[in-house]
Amino acid sequence: MQGKIALEEHFAIPDTLMDSAGFVPDSYWPELKDRLLDIQDKRLAQMDRHGVEMMILSLNAPAVQAIPDVARANEIAIRANDFLAEQVAKRPSRFQAFAALPMQDPDLATIELERCIKTLGFRGALVNGFSQIGDGKRPVYYSVKANRVMRIRLDRDLDSERESVGNKFSATLVDPLFGKGGVILAPQGSRVGGRVTNVRRADKKGQPAVLDVEFVSLRLPNGARIPSTVRSSTSQPLARRATTKGKSRLTRPVIAN
Repeated sequence: MQGKIALEEHFAIPDTLMDSAGFVPDSYWPELKDRLLDIQDKRLAQMDRHGVEMMILSLNAPAVQAIPDVARANEIAIRANDFLAEQVAKRPSRFQAFAALPMQDPDLATIELERCIKTLGFRGALVNGFSQIGDGKRPVYYSVKANRVMRIRLDRDLDSERESVGNKFSATLVDPLFGKGGVILAPQGSRVGGRVTNVRRADKKGQPAVLDVEFVSLRLPNGARIPSTVRSSTSQPLARRATTKGKSRLTRPVIAN
């Protein structure tokens, strides 16, 4: 043994086996098929031969992620995880596990992840890219409801005495931004870009200052950008704090739609 730990080592159950058929030429498929279905025999011998002390096993791809029907995806995930738990229990010093999750439904995925970690003793989870949902033929978009509170921390003060329409600004998302079904669309720490859309300065007659802004970009901590068609903007004046000089400063954007 050389103490190697191998990650993302796939196995398959009969329900997901053929998902891997297209990854290799037909002439290679019999060998790959045997390797995916085997855990305790050939796989173990190859581990010994190549100095791999432990494998962290995970379901083949795309498997659960390619099943549009939520109930079916959850069923296959549970079936695969139960099978994997049985195999790991035979040789826990040589095999450990990553869970397969029905990411089509965040609540079901959370329940299954908790079961796998707390009950089955898995080390984590592995998700194979995007998850199909609906009819499986078109992307599904998640939206933020109108009048949703969105807390951000501005990189600089916005002052009605200094700002002009079109001025750009940036900020950091303080709290996660949730979409329908509790899906996290943007985690804490995401970067927000915006611009000033309307400025009305306070006057001596008591007319309050108004500073409206529109959020036009959102960059996640991993660098990914939310498409420009997904926007957060003000539909009414934002929270303001007037100064003794009649200015107003944008302190906390509260309206998002």
